[in-house]
Amino acid sequence: MREGPGGARGTHVDPDDLDWAAARTEEVAERAAAARANLLGVLRAHSGMWGTGELGAGVRGPYERLTETHDRAAGGLPTVLSSTGAGLRGDAARRRGTERATAAAINRTGTATGDRRGPGARPTGATGRAGGADSPPHQGRRPPPPPEGRRTAPPRQVRRDETGLGRAVVERRRDVGRFGGGGHPAFRVRNADGTDDILVDHGGGKRSERVAGVPLLDTGRGTDVTEIHSARDYCNQRGPNCDAWTGHYFPNADRTRRYEYDNNIPGSHQEIRGLPPIKRRK
Repeated sequence: MREGPGGARGTHVDPDDLDWAAARTEEVAERAAAARANLLGVLRAHSGMWGTGELGAGVRGPYERLTETHDRAAGGLPTVLSSTGAGLRGDAARRRGTERATAAAINRTGTATGDRRGPGARPTGATGRAGGADSPPHQGRRPPPPPEGRRTAPPRQVRRDETGLGRAVVERRRDVGRFGGGGHPAFRVRNADGTDDILVDHGGGKRSERVAGVPLLDTGRGTDVTEIHSARDYCNQRGPNCDAWTGHYFPNADRTRRYEYDNNIPGSHQEIRGLPPIKRRK
C-alpha cells in the first residue's frame, strides 16, 4: 500500500493525505468509466454484426441483454467513485479550516485545550502539541515515588482567576458543561522555541493529574512542564497519591490548586460556574 504524503499518523488524518486519496479515487473513477465505455462499444459492435434477418435477430438478442445488464451493473461505479473523491476533498478542506481556526485561537489566547475520556486516550485539540495524536504509545502507569524521594513543598492555593491555568480550567469546564466531579488539571509546557502550550485535560473522575500527565512523560516532556494547576487539591491517598506523583515526575513545575481535596463545600461549584458563592452557615 502506498504511503500518503503525511505518512502514517495513527488516529490523526492529515488533509494532504485526504487530497492524495481523493486524487487516486478520481483516477480509478476515470479508468472505470473508460473501461465501461470500451466494453459497451465492443458488445454493441458484436450485436450489430449479424444483420437484420431471423438468424441475426436470434444471435443479437443475447448481446443486447448482456449490454443492458453490464450498463446497469457498471454504470454507477464511476459515479460512486467520483462522489467519494469529492467527499474526501471536502473532508480535507474542513480539516484545514479546523486547523486554521485552532491555530488562530492559540495565537489569540495562548491556550490549547483537550479532553480525555479515560486512560490511554490522548488529548484532542491543537495539532502537534505534547501528548497529541502523534505521541508514542502509552507506556503504562508509573508508580508514586518512595517516601524518601518525595518533594515536600505543597501546592500553593490561588484564587480562581489568579493564574492563566486557573482561567483555562474554568473556560474548559464552561465549554463542556462539566461542573461536577472529576478534575480538570492544566499543564503549562515550555517549547523549544520559548513559547508555551497550556493543556487542559479531564481524568474521568479519578487520578486526574496522573491520567493527564502520563502522555507528557511518554513524550519526554516531563522536565518541560513549568506549571500544573488543579481546581481540587492533589490527592494524598496511599494508592494514587497525585500530590507525591506530580511532585516527583514534574520536578520543575510550580503546582497550584484552588480548593481543598474535598471540594464538596458550599459555593465551590457556584464559583466554578462563575456565579456568586453561596454563603456558608455558621
